[in-house]
Amino acid sequence: SSSDDRKAGSIEIISDEELIENSGLKKTANEVEITEMLQICSMAEKVAKTVIVSIVPEDIISVEVGLTPVMREKWMLYIESIISELEKCGVSVQKREATIALEHIIETFANPSLQEGRVF
Repeated sequence: SSSDDRKAGSIEIISDEELIENSGLKKTANEVEITEMLQICSMAEKVAKTVIVSIVPEDIISVEVGLTPVMREKWMLYIESIISELEKCGVSVQKREATIALEHIIETFANPSLQEGRVF
């Protein structure tokens, strides 16, 4: 999220009702698209239950692949917040035994390779 008044690393949980009602929240292209889509669906009375879990970045201008120290520090809390929201919706979450390290995911995204099967 691009909220100016929140501290970097803060986690925001926003319901569809909040997004539809608060059109002033739109600051980035993603926020505009999501909010407008929900507003259009609400006029047709076909709005799916939607919850957005976001983490306030330090910088939305720079184009880099990676996480700042604040994002790294808050990452697991962010993941736990997402899991909590999924569980509230009735989705069962179970951690796999074999997990992929965050560093590996970032490295793969930064350096995709068809030859090594590292693509998204």
